[in-house]
Amino acid sequence: MALITVLLVSGLVSIMSVSMISRQQIEIRRTANVIDGDQSLILARGVEAWGRRVLASDEDKQSDHLAEAWAVGLPPTEVEGGMVAGFVEDMQGRFNLNNLITTNQDLLEYSKAQFRQLLDYCDIDIEVTEKLIDWLDSDSQPLPFGAEDPFYESLETPYRTANHRMTSPSELLLVAGLDAKGYQCLASNICALEPGTKINVNTAPVAVIAALSDDITIQDAEGHVEARPINGYDDVDEFLAEFVGIDWSDKREHLAVASNFFLGTAEAKVGKGEIIFHSLFKRSSQNVEVVYRSIGAY
Repeated sequence: MALITVLLVSGLVSIMSVSMISRQQIEIRRTANVIDGDQSLILARGVEAWGRRVLASDEDKQSDHLAEAWAVGLPPTEVEGGMVAGFVEDMQGRFNLNNLITTNQDLLEYSKAQFRQLLDYCDIDIEVTEKLIDWLDSDSQPLPFGAEDPFYESLETPYRTANHRMTSPSELLLVAGLDAKGYQCLASNICALEPGTKINVNTAPVAVIAALSDDITIQDAEGHVEARPINGYDDVDEFLAEFVGIDWSDKREHLAVASNFFLGTAEAKVGKGEIIFHSLFKRSSQNVEVVYRSIGAY
């Protein structure tokens, strides 16, 4: 009996020891992962500081184009214990979703036309335009093809409209009539900035150029982007001269060759920690400030 008792006690001690060691290893690994994640975030914030410095060092703020230093990017670079990379994009080269609730009626109508063009480019029902306006505006009265709280509350997983301007374009995924495939098509052509921002024709991609006028086809826009001067246009009139026969009288004031909003994307990896970090910069003549940060998706 004594021998059996000793064996039982020894077995219990062994089981307890293995369990304690196993839990300790898990805690050590969890702590290491947290440390790696924190270090990755610190490195990403360092890349953010690089982006701010590059934008601040741009002496010619009268024109922004894809040949400037901010557009070059930071290639994957090894640092002690990990890797960093980063790049900066001009957000005013994209269509601003929040322009659909601007108080400027001329810009509002122009923005509706542009967004419908982008929806058509991505084979999305243009009625999504009114659904998006209902999502953004402050009232609860749906437009003819719109959708307000009663529609969203009737869904299997109910939610309510924001009734506020967007902070991130990814919020568009919540708007009725749009799926992930449609959003992926739109993603590189849209942004969510302060209402009233102008489109920078020096950095606008093909779909956005085509959306500037009903008279510009995708083929026209592709040819324009390929032939666009490497240092961009010095003024809007120089850009407009490229499209003979198009009436720009009600559109010119909503276009620009300079930008104030840029998106910095930082990638950092340390050990098991890896992060993609986005920073929305607002640049003025005095400084460059961060107005929005997100991890994972902009």
